[in-house]
Amino acid sequence: DTIAGYLIMNIGEIPDAKHPKSFTLDDGLIITSGELNGSRIENVIVTVPDNKIKNVTTNMYKEKY
Repeated sequence: DTIAGYLIMNIGEIPDAKHPKSFTLDDGLIITSGELNGSRIENVIVTVPDNKIKNVTTNMYKEKY
């Protein structure tokens, strides 16, 4: 139920601090493991491809109900 759990499920292993792991979503977003505390992923890095930046920033603050 966390983005870190989603990352682990998709890469198939727990990354280590010296070797970050990444995977790419169908829409081109790249999710990479960030800082670790033991085997716990403290944060992740989400990379947005250049061709998606305008769409993401335009819709970032729209409220959806």
